[in-house]
Amino acid sequence: MNIQGTFAFILALSVLVFVHELGHFLVAKWAGVRVETFSLFFGRPLFSVRRAKGKGWQFRSLFWKWGLPDDAFTGDETEYAVRWIPFGGYVALPQLDPGGTDEAKETAKPVEPAPPGKRILVSLAGATGNVVLAVALAFLLH
Repeated sequence: MNIQGTFAFILALSVLVFVHELGHFLVAKWAGVRVETFSLFFGRPLFSVRRAKGKGWQFRSLFWKWGLPDDAFTGDETEYAVRWIPFGGYVALPQLDPGGTDEAKETAKPVEPAPPGKRILVSLAGATGNVVLAVALAFLLH
């Protein structure tokens, strides 16, 4: 496989992963489930941003951090990140994991698990996003 084919593969996979994770993210926000992180790819963040309501923004990269200090955030804000290993992605939802994440355990507010109905909807939303993308592409390319 040549370099163009490799980049095309990574781009196609990135679109699939983005749509999948976006499905989880949108349904979680709609259902009132707390979202800690929306991340495309894995590893340390190449770039990330989060906003403290009414206070301002924080921007980060591998080498710098600009904006609000970490203590300006309450733990309810979502971090949006692009990371450096170009396969996969994730949406961190502590309310779907009854044990919570290490970061959630460090915050002052305990994280209550989401009701089973919301957990099911959020879990199905990723695959549903990919089905919607497939149907949309089929209609566009036909």
